[in-house]
Amino acid sequence: MNLIIQHFRLGTRSAIGRTPRLTLGLAVAGCLPIYLLVHFGLRLLEGNTLRWDESEQTLFSQRLALGYNDQPPVYTWLLWAIFQVTGVSVLGLHLLKSLILSACYLGTFAVARKLTEEKFARLGTLSLLLTPYFAWSVLIDGAHTLFVAAFVPIAFLVVLRLLERATTPGFMLLGIVLGLGVLAKYSFAILAIAILLALLSMPAYRRRLRDPRLLWTVALAGLVILPHALWVHENWKLVSERPMARSGVIAPSGSTDRVVMGLVSLTRTSLLVVGSLLAVLAACFPKDCARILFNPAQSDRVRLLGRWLAMVCLLLIVLVLLGITKFRTHWLIPVLVLFPVYVFARLAERPVAEKARRGYLGLIGLAVIAVIAIRIVGVTANSRETEKARAQERLHAELAAHISSNGLERATIIGDHPIVCGNIRRAFPEASVICSYYPAFAVTELPVGYVAWEATDSNEPMPGLGKWLENRVLEARSASAVYFEIAAESHTQGLRRIGFVAVQPK
Repeated sequence: MNLIIQHFRLGTRSAIGRTPRLTLGLAVAGCLPIYLLVHFGLRLLEGNTLRWDESEQTLFSQRLALGYNDQPPVYTWLLWAIFQVTGVSVLGLHLLKSLILSACYLGTFAVARKLTEEKFARLGTLSLLLTPYFAWSVLIDGAHTLFVAAFVPIAFLVVLRLLERATTPGFMLLGIVLGLGVLAKYSFAILAIAILLALLSMPAYRRRLRDPRLLWTVALAGLVILPHALWVHENWKLVSERPMARSGVIAPSGSTDRVVMGLVSLTRTSLLVVGSLLAVLAACFPKDCARILFNPAQSDRVRLLGRWLAMVCLLLIVLVLLGITKFRTHWLIPVLVLFPVYVFARLAERPVAEKARRGYLGLIGLAVIAVIAIRIVGVTANSRETEKARAQERLHAELAAHISSNGLERATIIGDHPIVCGNIRRAFPEASVICSYYPAFAVTELPVGYVAWEATDSNEPMPGLGKWLENRVLEARSASAVYFEIAAESHTQGLRRIGFVAVQPK
């Protein structure tokens, strides 16, 4: 973190000894912390009901474990630590997210500052606000995608420092960062391999890979990953099943059809991730963007970043050839983080019209204002989404009141729906909450207690939960269940009704 802060301050050194001048770029960049604080406050005003990823992480953070489901465990470990201070709460959830998001912006600026002058580094960093993920999605929900995105600039910054001055601590730090990156999200391994391939492709940097101290990097990365890797090996079937289904690997079709489907999905997803950013760049810098396509980068550092982006694209195509037919938008977010940095490092190689830069910053400012305005309206107005959120909050509050009135704050509660389980855990942090939706989230003792299940379409527990109970010689007698339901006139889809009943041995 000191390394990042050091580079973040580089741009201010030249200002010592002269009167500072507030430019439009500095004004927009200076508003970024305020922007994050505003969204932090808006999330707290939206209420206590947890969304999907929030519920999942709240559920997992009951204890420390080597693994929980099909995602690595470090994010959950950090949330567990935060909850020791803030308690199990929306405050703790979004404090962690805000810290990670801040680290992502700081790291991105630090990398950009290594590649180009400050005014273009700010533009590259703030460009993230023109993408749907950073402008909106990350503020609403999500966990691991943002976490791994924060590791990308940090890893690249460490690599750049090693290329400047190779030291044993530097190689060791790289190993730790790479190991933690994989434990942030498995897809980071692809990004790390792409860095290696990019270095191999450049004679100026290839000799660094012959340095024997690189063994420190490999050894420490392996040590960081090893405990979780052993857990994955023991739980491989449970961990791999859902990701393989979501990526289309197990979908039956011919090999040619699979490749076509994969390429179409990759292209469509890429446009969803960076399409808006590309459109604004093309509108503001049409001739300069065209020049980037036909002229090589002038510096080895910028060329390395371009090669890394190219290698990631190549590896994604290899995944298509290996059978991946479905790409989800958040899978490509880590690549997005440094893409605008590369673009503006290339634009800085030749003079760029001041009017174009100011217009671009103005569009970023308009995007920021628009997003904040939409969220404020969403929190304060009686919109369809607001009504839906309030109906969900009332539903979970009624269930929580029932649990409290019956003295079950410390009971064992089994559920089948992550949002139901996560909100019970938030309301009753001393309860033991188990969710059958996550079979890899192991249970060490026989849970005899109560069942809370999604009863929207049926009075009976969902088949998955029923099987889960049957395997443990337990049963829920739904005839004596209590039901909590959202009024029919509420504009709510999905979870509308929750059943709650005691569970007992057969």
